[in-house]
Amino acid sequence: TKPDMRDTADLRASASLLAGFDFQSLAFDSNGASPLRLISKICLAVGAALLLAAPFAAMRPAASSDAILTVSGSHPAAVTVDLDLAAIEQLPHRTIATSTPWTEGVSSYEGVLLRDLLHRLGVSGTTVKLTALNDYTITVPAADFDEYDVVLAYARDGQAMPVRDKGPLWVVYPLDGHPELNNEETHAKMIWQVRRLEVE
Repeated sequence: TKPDMRDTADLRASASLLAGFDFQSLAFDSNGASPLRLISKICLAVGAALLLAAPFAAMRPAASSDAILTVSGSHPAAVTVDLDLAAIEQLPHRTIATSTPWTEGVSSYEGVLLRDLLHRLGVSGTTVKLTALNDYTITVPAADFDEYDVVLAYARDGQAMPVRDKGPLWVVYPLDGHPELNNEETHAKMIWQVRRLEVE
């Protein structure tokens, strides 16, 4: 049988993490280090790599034809993963109620918190570049996602959002819960039809 390419991607993620490990530290010292100490260090290195790679095994990448979101980052290891809607919906979800400058009244937006998505994928950075289907881009501070419940929404008032209605993914800030966010600067960050997230 052919190997599952998704498992191969998981192994590559583990390998890239191991590549950064200082194996020179495993060398025997002048007094002759114990073989048990050597084995212990190797086990710790492999264990750490597997723990860091575990999120990728939990979130299976989508086939390219099904992907609606590509997330990439370089810390702590280089990662690029394509996700379909089913994979995103499997994550713990959050619903926020807010009005926006582009919709009437208050609506409920259901999706995944962006801080949870990045944590699950094991990527971190100081900024996140968001790109829409029409190639519109904006870069936002990653700190926003820690300070506020910013949702990558896939449903509005219980209904999936089509492309013509700002879907399938829309970055929604909790404007009504935080009046300090209700300004043009934050509005510009609320990009819809999101296709790519690049953590830098």
